[in-house]
Amino acid sequence: MCSYIRVVEVAIHALLYIRQIYPAELFVRRVKFGIPAFQCTEPIITNYISEVVEAVGEELLQVSFLSSHVLLNETRGHT
Repeated sequence: MCSYIRVVEVAIHALLYIRQIYPAELFVRRVKFGIPAFQCTEPIITNYISEVVEAVGEELLQVSFLSSHVLLNETRGHT
């Protein structure tokens, strides 16, 4: 998979950590692309993210991809 798609995957993990969508205990600090980043260690979550990113990458390769959005919906009552 193209490296820019992997950057998107790292960014999604970072968003999940920064926005505290999942507990901080589920993340470990790793170095990705020469910078420190947090990556989720929960297999169900990481597999889902990988599958979504891979599907987006396949669409990009087919040139049928127009845009993508990451939506984080806060349900705990604060933004």
